[in-house]
Amino acid sequence: MIKHDLATISLSKIVCGKHASVKCLCLLILFNVIGTHLFSRDAPITTATNIGICQAGLVAVPVTVVNFTDVSSISLRIEYDPTVMTYSSFVSNAQLGTMIVNDVSISANLHKIMIVWGETTPRTFTNDSTLITLLFTYFNGTTPLIFNNTANGGGDCEYADENGNPMNDTPTEIYYMNSIVQTVPAQLNLTNINISNGHAATYKATQTLNLAGSGSFFNVQNGGSTILVSGQRIQFFPGTTMQSGAYLHALITDPCIFPNTPQNKLTSCVGIDRLSAEAKLQRTFVPSMFTVYPNPTNDKFNLEIVAQNMDDTFTVDLYGMFGEKVQTEILIGQRKHAFSLSNRPIGIYFISVKSGDQTEALKIIKK
Repeated sequence: MIKHDLATISLSKIVCGKHASVKCLCLLILFNVIGTHLFSRDAPITTATNIGICQAGLVAVPVTVVNFTDVSSISLRIEYDPTVMTYSSFVSNAQLGTMIVNDVSISANLHKIMIVWGETTPRTFTNDSTLITLLFTYFNGTTPLIFNNTANGGGDCEYADENGNPMNDTPTEIYYMNSIVQTVPAQLNLTNINISNGHAATYKATQTLNLAGSGSFFNVQNGGSTILVSGQRIQFFPGTTMQSGAYLHALITDPCIFPNTPQNKLTSCVGIDRLSAEAKLQRTFVPSMFTVYPNPTNDKFNLEIVAQNMDDTFTVDLYGMFGEKVQTEILIGQRKHAFSLSNRPIGIYFISVKSGDQTEALKIIKK
């Protein structure tokens, strides 16, 4: 069944002949009119999680769903590069115990994972539920995970409702969210990215994440969700926007130990301001506002303001390993200040400097 053009399929079964009757012509017109409205309802939004890896080995890729209501069958086709990683096994949602998964070679550089499930009793999941977790052995490099919603007339990616009727899943980019599996880069530039309702994404870098800038955009829409994890710095440039009802969490920590799953929505934002979801915002963050040294430190460290043409008042917040604020200093006309961690345990700390509506954060290590 070519689900994307049911009108064409139905028309192919109607043969009017050379001398078409009025009844036949009316039937043809009827199919042309209603052909695009034959789906029962929209399919769930299906997302493969972006994965950042710091070393070779086993990697788990959760596939999550939103708007998964009264679904009686699933067919998914996900393609990847087997020279970067190889498929090992899977863990399905506990309610989908009869799920079948096969890894099929298409070429030396392309495999497809076929996921199939069906039951007479339909299933309903809460938003952001994990449909299946795919397990791979990762070697090195980068591979996209792509939902192929065009192969076999679109039948390789398809959901059916409680009556067995196909659900609308086009345009593909609305209903299937592809992902990337790669080694965590030192710097990642996030440009021209739009995270829409029901979609979630996690981005990682060992040193710096840059959002938007140079005429590009990074936008999180109402119902969209993103988590930003960087080892040292996260920079928001003009073009970064967040709509009411969106979710964004930015965290300065070791990206190699932070979970890849986008559902890890933490309750507090450490190291930088949380962008308000109460209204559309666009903030500009000045890079390299300050520096700290020595870092790592055994006890004391210095903070020095290096940015020029800024206000003379700076708010400096020091956070502990679990996001708790341990110290606040207001610097007025002061470009340098000494801090001490003598009464604090060994570990990772975060220092945030705010001037006006501009904020920047860095990680500090006490050894």
